[in-house]
Amino acid sequence: AATRKQQITHIDFILTAKNGSKYFVDVKARKRSARNNSKISDDLIWIEFKNVAGNNGWLYGSADYIAFERENDFVIVSRLNLVTLCERIVNLNSITKDPKDALYKLYTRTDRRDKICMIKMQDILDNIKTTVWKKSQQT
Repeated sequence: AATRKQQITHIDFILTAKNGSKYFVDVKARKRSARNNSKISDDLIWIEFKNVAGNNGWLYGSADYIAFERENDFVIVSRLNLVTLCERIVNLNSITKDPKDALYKLYTRTDRRDKICMIKMQDILDNIKTTVWKKSQQT
C-alpha cells in the first residue's frame, strides 16, 4: 500500500517485480462523462493536466503507470506514454467552461484552476502499449 505522501503524488500502490524493481501505479476509478449524467462511461476518460490548485495534475505525477478501471478490467499504461499521447491529441490552446465540450479540449471550472479534458479510451488502446488485467470473479 502507498503512504499518504505517495498518494498525494498520485501513487496508489507499488508493484514489485520478481527482480526487485519497484513500479508506482496511480489507479483511476470509473467516472461519469458529466456531473449531470448518472451513466458511468468506459469509453471516455478524464485526464487531469492541472489540479484545482493549479499545480500539475496526475498526468504529470510520480507514477510509472496509470491503471484505468473499467467494468471488467483495468487498462494499464505507461504514464510517460500517456503524456506523449495526450499532448499530441488534446488541443491545449482550446479552453471550455462546458464539460460537454471537453473532448480533446481543456475544461476548467469557474473559480478553479484545474485543467482537465476527456479523451476516448480507444485512443489509448490504439496508440499505447497496454496491459489489461481482468478483475477476479467473486464466488
